[in-house]
This record gives sequence, C-alpha cells and structure tokens, in this order.
Amino acid sequence: MKRFLCIWVVAMGVWGLASVCWAKTVYVTDVFEITLRTGPSIENKIIKMVSSGQSLELLESGEGWSRVRIQGTSQDGVEGWVLDRYLMQRLPWGSQVKSLKEENALVKEKLPRLEKQLKTTLQKEQELEGALKASTDNLKRLEEGYETLKNESSEYLELKESSEKMTAALETSETKSRQLEKENERLRSSERNRWFISGALVLICGLVIGLILGKQQKKRKSLYY
Repeated sequence: MKRFLCIWVVAMGVWGLASVCWAKTVYVTDVFEITLRTGPSIENKIIKMVSSGQSLELLESGEGWSRVRIQGTSQDGVEGWVLDRYLMQRLPWGSQVKSLKEENALVKEKLPRLEKQLKTTLQKEQELEGALKASTDNLKRLEEGYETLKNESSEYLELKESSEKMTAALETSETKSRQLEKENERLRSSERNRWFISGALVLICGLVIGLILGKQQKKRKSLYY
C-alpha cells in the first residue's frame, strides 16, 4: 500500500511538473461566450461563462477538452474545462483591432514630430549639399592654384638658377677685373719707377758728362794760357 502511495505521489508530481512546463496561452474564439466547467464533459457543472477573446492559460488538453486558467481579469486564476473547438492560438480580431487602433493613435501622435524632424533633416541635407558644393569649388580652385603655383615655381627655380649662374659669372668677372686693375696698377707703378730711375740715370749721366766736359775745358784753357 505504501509502495502504491509513493508511486501515485511521484506520478502526480511528474504530471503537475509537465503541466506547468507545457502551459501556453490560448484565446476564446471570436464567436460567443463559452462555458467553463468543472470537468471535461457537458455533464459537469458550469463554473462561469467566458467571453470571446478572453486570455486563458492552457494547462492540459485531451479528448476534445482542455483544462485552462483565466488570465488578466477579476476572475484571474480560476480554472476549469472548455471544449477545444472554442479555443485558438492567434490573437482575437477584436484585440488585434484594438492594438492596431492604439498603434495608429501613437503614429498619428508622432506624425507631426516626425514631419518636423523630416523637414529639419531635409534642410540640414540642403545645407550640407551647399557646403559640400562650396568645399568642392574651393578644392577645385586650390588645385588649379596649386598647379599654377607649381608651374610658376618651376619657372622661378629655373630663373633663380640662371640668376645664380649669372651672379657667379659676374662675381668671377668682377674678381678678374679687380685682379686686372691690380695688375695694371702694379704695371703702371713699375713703369713710373722705371721712368723715374731712367730719368735719374740720365740726370746723373748728364751731370757726370757735364763735369767731365767742364774739366776738359779747364784743361784746354790752362794749355792756352
């Protein structure tokens, strides 16, 4: 007897656990009110009438009947049996219509704000397009200016190189000119010195000749007298 009692307790526990794990939500069809009974037959007592679209927790199902628990009303938690053909898993049309109406109301409420945001976004987009166009034009002008500057820089570098060569040539020419001037000055100074020495020699020679001639004349005069 005790063994049979233990087996029965375990079986009921497993059945209860399976019922909890298997539970899912179903709805009363869109047709009418249905009866919630104490057992899975029409002979069982009616507990209450359940309206169309009522949310029920499915606890057990078999042989055309399902054991359910009422959800979301003042009768929340009441359990009973209903015919399977009056249950469905999709959301009832009335609930769907109500949900759609609520969503539509939210959309209508958000629509002016969304339109304002769209207008602001379009204005910003136009401003960005204008700024992008201006930036593109500036970039194009900069590229053209860069190409011009590069060409002018190339010409400038060529002119600079030519100018540096000419400057170097002029400096070389000036250096040579200064050297020539110094050489000419040295030659002129040497020429002047040569002429001075030559003059001095002529003068000395003249004096010597004069003295010699003077002595000869004195000798001649002494011979006459």
